[in-house]
Amino acid sequence: MWTTRRVRKSYGGNVCRHCINDMTYVHLYPKDCVYAPQRDVCPRCKKENKHIVSGFKLSGKWKLLGK
Repeated sequence: MWTTRRVRKSYGGNVCRHCINDMTYVHLYPKDCVYAPQRDVCPRCKKENKHIVSGFKLSGKWKLLGK
């Protein structure tokens, strides 16, 4: 099952949903993700005020299975 551990190790923190979609070529919707409580700067794309993904719901895990 895919978690954010590999992303945190590569980029020094969790990234936004858009960056996860770019890295995995999977189209995640907001309902597939669990977000951090506050908006922050994404360490991958360096854009400010982004919703940072801290985990995945069951539907997101199924989409990311094997990625």
